[in-house]
Order: sequence, then C-alpha cells, then structure tokens
Amino acid sequence: MNPTFEQLRVPRLGGTRALLEHHGISRRGVVHVGGHRGEELELYLGCGFQRILYLEPNPEVYAGLEQHLSYWRDWLAVLQEAYGLQTQPELESLCLAAGDCEAQELFHLTRCSGQSSLLAPAPELEAQAQIEVAVRPLDGLLAERAPQFSVLTIDAQGAELLVLRGAEKLLQSLEMVVVEVNFRPRYQGGPGVAQVEAFMEAAGYRAVVRSQASPWAHGGDIAYVRAHK
Repeated sequence: MNPTFEQLRVPRLGGTRALLEHHGISRRGVVHVGGHRGEELELYLGCGFQRILYLEPNPEVYAGLEQHLSYWRDWLAVLQEAYGLQTQPELESLCLAAGDCEAQELFHLTRCSGQSSLLAPAPELEAQAQIEVAVRPLDGLLAERAPQFSVLTIDAQGAELLVLRGAEKLLQSLEMVVVEVNFRPRYQGGPGVAQVEAFMEAAGYRAVVRSQASPWAHGGDIAYVRAHK
C-alpha cells in the first residue's frame, strides 16, 4: 500500500519524504506553479531538493515570496559557512504565470489572494480586481533546464490544463507531478478532475495518491508518477 500523502501545503516532512522515497523520486529540483508566498518552502528544503523554483504572477504576493526565499538564502549561506556544507539548494522565483502560450493576460484577483487565477472566478470567491501579468509556457521557460527538475507542483486555481499543455516536453523528463484539482466548478472554463486525469494518463503518468483535506473540501491534490517508474 502506498504511504499516506499529506497535501504539500501542509508541511509534514515524514509523509512527503516517504512518498518520494517509495516511488524513487530524485531530488534534482521542484518547480512550483502558483507559488503564493512559498508556504511549502521548508517542506521542499527538508526533502532535500537541490533547486526550488517558484512562479507567482501577482506582484504584491510575489514580494512576500521573494522575501521568504531571501530569508532562507541568507540562513543557508550562514549554515554553509559555519558547518562547511558542500552545497546549498538554489532558491529561485519568477513573477509570472505558467500557461499554454506566451502572452500578457488578465489575472483575476480575489479577496483571498491564494484563490486568484488566470480564469474568472465563481461569485463566491469574491473577485476584486484584474491586473495584467506575463504568461510563459514552462516548455519555453525551462527549455535548457528541464533536466534540472524532477517534480512539478501545480496550484493554478483552475488553470491546471493551461499549465500542463504548456509543459508537454517538460513532462517527458519529470518523475512526479502534483496537481491541485477542483471537485466542483470554481473558475470559468476550469477543467474537471476527469479532464486532468485523462491528460496525465495520455502523457504517460499514473495517479498514485489522491488527497482531500476533508470530505467537504472543494478540492484536493493528485500525485502522479511516470508510468514506467
């Protein structure tokens, strides 16, 4: 039986590390789309990833993300000097959204910043404003760097398929993909779980764990691994 998988936003190191080890996932690097303020950073560090790359399109939220990363860059540098650590992980962030084409698009801001999206939100999410953000496909963004990453996390608030369609080449070299899905429509044009499942299966991945915070939660995470693993 597969180990229990805690959602990546919940920093319980043991279960997540056990999942990675159970499926033989390397720690080359993780790309996190929809980084918000980097709530998973300590979890990724504890799992031993060599590089961590966050994408967050909201400039105001991005400032908090970069501050979080800067804090850890400083501390890791101190620890490396004090204890002679051979290497320290690379922590990066980019202020942009991932999608299926290179463009400037409207980004819908909601009352809760973590629910903002490239897609128009449902009324209950309380849209407040729109800003224009840069959108890049991951295949173009990471064309020369794909071998550096083994895991992709997508927390794109309804734009999951847009991210995946722009990452078809990257998917060929990844080992695991974690997608936050919505069990009921919350964004206009957002995919259902079955659509995400079908895309991932066609890309050569199989679902190994499905998690939901509670029976009434609107969404959850699905962890996929390459089918040959």
